[in-house]
Amino acid sequence: MFPTPSVVTVLHAGDNDLVQLKRRGFGFASLFDTSIAARFLGAKALGLDVLLGTYLGVELPPSRQRDDWSRRPLSEAQRRYAEADVLHLFALRRRLTEELVRVGRLAWV
Repeated sequence: MFPTPSVVTVLHAGDNDLVQLKRRGFGFASLFDTSIAARFLGAKALGLDVLLGTYLGVELPPSRQRDDWSRRPLSEAQRRYAEADVLHLFALRRRLTEELVRVGRLAWV
């Protein structure tokens, strides 16, 4: 459970993740979805790779989205991909928040 409003859970396009977590009893008081924030900034492309490149100049490793993630052990490429998928979320949140404040839309998010 993440019931404290001062603890912000940061995710990207977390619709499916949140459904699964809520089914397992997790609750959240404060969320920041980088995909939703980017929409309020008028981003034309909402993929994490595009947002990281645009706002932080970060390039993600090649996609592993089509891999069978149920197979173990995970490959080194899968581990690098999974790590990179979350590594920059807090920095991206900061940058998006700066832009939202600049355009007067932070309250919308």
